[in-house]
Amino acid sequence: MLVKRLYWIIPICFLLIGVGIIFWDSINEVTEPPAGGWSRGIKVGESYGNKYPLIEKDSTNSFSIYQYGDNTEFIKKSYDINSLAPKDNKSFSNIPFNKWNNFININNKLYYINKDKMFDASGSVVVKDIDSFYTLNEQLFYQQDRQIKQFEGESTEEKTIFELENDRIKWKIISDEDKPRLLTINNEANPIMVKINSDQGETLFSQEIEISSMKKIK
Repeated sequence: MLVKRLYWIIPICFLLIGVGIIFWDSINEVTEPPAGGWSRGIKVGESYGNKYPLIEKDSTNSFSIYQYGDNTEFIKKSYDINSLAPKDNKSFSNIPFNKWNNFININNKLYYINKDKMFDASGSVVVKDIDSFYTLNEQLFYQQDRQIKQFEGESTEEKTIFELENDRIKWKIISDEDKPRLLTINNEANPIMVKINSDQGETLFSQEIEISSMKKIK
């Protein structure tokens, strides 16, 4: 009887030992520290802000990057588009060092928004009393009270493209084949109303959406 048991026990023991060895080797492969120098991070740049840098391309085979410098100043660095060799730097001393500022290039002019005001590169106030804003393809759309306006440059008047019906309407600028569209969501009542409007104020799409009381709209 003992011989018969050993006939089964011994192969099973060898099988378990083999499985254990394979398992142990696999664990070592995934937990063992990698060899030194097998891979390393490559530094491609450094940002002093919390957003992507503002990059623009000009007509002289060069591109420029706006960023904060080491001396708490806002600078424009230009590079050759082929060799990436530095060309020149320009400092904007009137722009405060603040990584929370939002920058936009409109018609080759630099503007930045700090809290509820928009400034040009010289530090002069261009637009004030901005409640909220969106940027799209070098275009700026902002809200003053219930009016949604588009900033087209200092030489032109403010362009009102839409007026919100009430203070609870949420809005956002979206792109449709490179054309700006105004998305509005009126969640004052149920069903809520969702609309897409052109930059001329024309309603292109509208739909009512029934929302359960257990769901939230973000």
